[in-house]
Amino acid sequence: MCKEELTSGIHNPPCDFPWLLAEAYYHNPMQLKDEFLSQEFIHLNTYAVEGMSWLDKNYFANMENSERRETLLELIRITENDCNLLPFSPHMMIAIKKKHLMKNKAHYFKALIENKGRINEIDLGEKIGLDEEETRKIIVVLLSENKIKHEGNGVCNYSLMKTVRKSKTGIQPMG
Repeated sequence: MCKEELTSGIHNPPCDFPWLLAEAYYHNPMQLKDEFLSQEFIHLNTYAVEGMSWLDKNYFANMENSERRETLLELIRITENDCNLLPFSPHMMIAIKKKHLMKNKAHYFKALIENKGRINEIDLGEKIGLDEEETRKIIVVLLSENKIKHEGNGVCNYSLMKTVRKSKTGIQPMG
């Protein structure tokens, strides 16, 4: 059973112990990451949940002792992102974000430049096929990137930040 699980990654519980472990697929860290990347997500990080601390033969007893627990938790924190040690953890956790927001952000920013303040930002988002919630998220990202600033006047609440460049004659606005 172990040899088959290690080579295929597929765990089928033994017929005489069906309650022992559920059906499962064992990923190695790269397979887990690739599975999410293939679905158009952006990989942020992969974490070891227990890390290698579970290999301590007195793991459960040591987790009951506050001083020893702190030592084990420190070991987990130090090693949780080490790609060479991830396979020692029985469980991994992956942090990702949606890629389409970034594509839509570029599309929205281009439309915002072309809009030149004629219609408000939410209507502009709807015009290019975004719902209000996604438009608001994109506006927050653009604000955090200093690509737009809040104005709160007229039809539009935001204006494009002027990009500047340095030249021999001083700072000049671009565009």
